[in-house]
Amino acid sequence: MCGINGFNFRDKTLLQNMNAATSHRGPDFSGEYYADTLSLGHNLLSIRAVDDISKQPYVLDGHIILAFNGQVYNTKKLIEKLQNAGVMLDNSKIQLDTYVLYESIKKFGPSIIEEVFGMFAIAYFDTRDKNIYIYRDSSGQKNLYYYHKSNTFIFSSEIKGILEHDVDRAVDDFAVFVSTSLGYIPADKTLFAHIRKVQPSECLIYNTEKHTLKKSFITPKTADYFSGDFSDNIKKLVNEHLQSKDKISINLSGGLDSSLLLHEAHRNGYDIDSYTTSFDIPGDEKTYNEDAELARKLSADYKTTHKEIHITKKDYFDNFIESYTCIEEPNYNISLPVYLITAKTEGAQGDKKRVTLSGDGGDEIFGGYSYYLQHALIDGKIKKYTPVLYTILSFLRSKFTGSTFINNLILEERWGHMKTLSKMFARNKYSHTEFVNFIKDSFAYYKNIFCKKDPQRKDPVYTSMLLDRYYWLASENFIRSDKLYGSQSMEVRSPFAYEPFRDYVDHLVPSDMYINEQNNKLFLRKYAESVLPEYIVKRPNKTGWRA
Repeated sequence: MCGINGFNFRDKTLLQNMNAATSHRGPDFSGEYYADTLSLGHNLLSIRAVDDISKQPYVLDGHIILAFNGQVYNTKKLIEKLQNAGVMLDNSKIQLDTYVLYESIKKFGPSIIEEVFGMFAIAYFDTRDKNIYIYRDSSGQKNLYYYHKSNTFIFSSEIKGILEHDVDRAVDDFAVFVSTSLGYIPADKTLFAHIRKVQPSECLIYNTEKHTLKKSFITPKTADYFSGDFSDNIKKLVNEHLQSKDKISINLSGGLDSSLLLHEAHRNGYDIDSYTTSFDIPGDEKTYNEDAELARKLSADYKTTHKEIHITKKDYFDNFIESYTCIEEPNYNISLPVYLITAKTEGAQGDKKRVTLSGDGGDEIFGGYSYYLQHALIDGKIKKYTPVLYTILSFLRSKFTGSTFINNLILEERWGHMKTLSKMFARNKYSHTEFVNFIKDSFAYYKNIFCKKDPQRKDPVYTSMLLDRYYWLASENFIRSDKLYGSQSMEVRSPFAYEPFRDYVDHLVPSDMYINEQNNKLFLRKYAESVLPEYIVKRPNKTGWRA
């Protein structure tokens, strides 16, 4: 977890103000670099190496000036590639992913990003072509925002960094409309018409002399990164995500995903601390604290140092406004204060942890949500009645009931309908059609790059998971975890969202092993039966963070 700030002109005061606005993301060092057409800043949270060799912006003897946020997990493969190309590396620095990334970009150029796997936001300046290169990882775990108007280009890990400038703050009305429908603002949009998110797997190239901005998308070369036995690969996955000079924690929910991460960390020989939350609900604590009870039991079985964070109504409201301030955008998740309290307990204000593991991303590769089954059942009815007859019946039903007609043949429209909080589009200046078109159009690039398993979209569960990866995970879940934990100088690592592992699972798991009417995550659950206690594997539906 670090912070990146920059813009296409020289101004020391403005850059220092941006670094100050995002200082919570990296309290160890605030770095600056200046050229005639560049100011580049960085907040350092040192995790894998000592501070002295971690300081950024990173400038060695080459033409690259680098600012990097996040983690690169496949450094061993990159080191091997560099050595095979004849690059002499400094052995005292190869444990630092920033150094390995820097040498890789310097040697191989922009194309190397296709082979860089992790969670990251990258900004670097090439003194030869005068380009600023911006990248976001393909899972969207690390955020980066940019402002582009006239000849001004500004970028920052958080919106508040950009707002240190005198920028056009016009509101994006359509983004607000979408937030009232989905509960958050997805894709590249924000509250501000001229401030955009870098999208997952997106590349921006801004030329500081011509003032041109080019956008494209990177296709990660993940093939064969994981292959063979699932047990070996999930162990390898977790081991790569445990790289740190400090002790790592894990957030236990009592669910399958986080429990498996704890098991694999234990299998790799790591001693990690565990955390969970419980709620002060007078007269009904048992209903709302089943997850905490299971996490407590699991932590005892694995002999972790365990802390249960007991949250009262007062705690919740004391942290309510601050949690939404951290997010910087509308968000419908009523558990934000709970996540912030947890981050405060673990992070800089509490136990001073710097890294925590999370099971986020598991539902979106193994088939964890009940509405995935609804998609499968609807597709079954469409095949049974034929698409034409099913569409006619659906239209007649909407006409007689007064509901909005949904074209269930278009999976993106169906997904949007299922995820919509309310029918705000019926009372808004924007129409349902505009909402649906936005969902389809913004998802199109992601589907083209990442729909490797079934390009014909014959599998509704798989495509629904892709939609969730792009919208929900990248635009709500990971923004939430990045900013709330970032406010406490921590980073969250989500191994199940790692793109090479996603690709491996997408090809490994057959469609009939996602979900059925009896259970979810069928493939993962079958594996878990051999390694996890029955009270985790056989439990009923988890309570979740019912704040």
